[in-house]
Amino acid sequence: ANINFTRGDLDLSKVASSLSGDQGTSGYKTNGSFNKQNLQLSRIQQLPEKFTLNFVADAQFASKNLDSSEKMSLGGPSGIRAYPTGEASGDEGYKYSLDLRYSLGNFPYFGDITPLIFYDYGRIKQYKNKDVSTSAVTNNEYSLSGYGLGVEAVNSNNFSLKFIAAHTNGGNPGASTQGKDSDGRSNDTRYWILANMNF
Repeated sequence: ANINFTRGDLDLSKVASSLSGDQGTSGYKTNGSFNKQNLQLSRIQQLPEKFTLNFVADAQFASKNLDSSEKMSLGGPSGIRAYPTGEASGDEGYKYSLDLRYSLGNFPYFGDITPLIFYDYGRIKQYKNKDVSTSAVTNNEYSLSGYGLGVEAVNSNNFSLKFIAAHTNGGNPGASTQGKDSDGRSNDTRYWILANMNF
């Protein structure tokens, strides 16, 4: 487990128009000091017959409405893999992933080959304080989920390559009026190719 506490201060006073817009009746009231807490949990459970179950969870809690740079998001290859990076951004939320993996063993050139199936779930709250300023925001709090499969190869040179195919589980309440996700697409299935080299 890992817990991070962040205290910051957003000063919009140097740009009068930004401050007045933020503090006006239609503003989000982000100016000033804020606190947020981030919690991360992970566990790898060994199962019989070369199976392992991997669990990863992230959560964020906030004291007030946050600037966009301080928000968390649900989508992406380290979140809900059926949605693009940056999808479902908000002040507070949580997400978790369950991966069931099976070790096929070591192969020449490719290294350890591990196919996997997974399920991802997350819930986001776009604004901590949904008052008059955010009354135009619909679906201030909603959930996303997805599932899929993939395969990972890790060789002795500390190089890893992972292929993921993920499918949405249900709709996206945070989609645009045209039904698009944050990347401008409306794909039910997304593919990821992830490469990593440790030096």
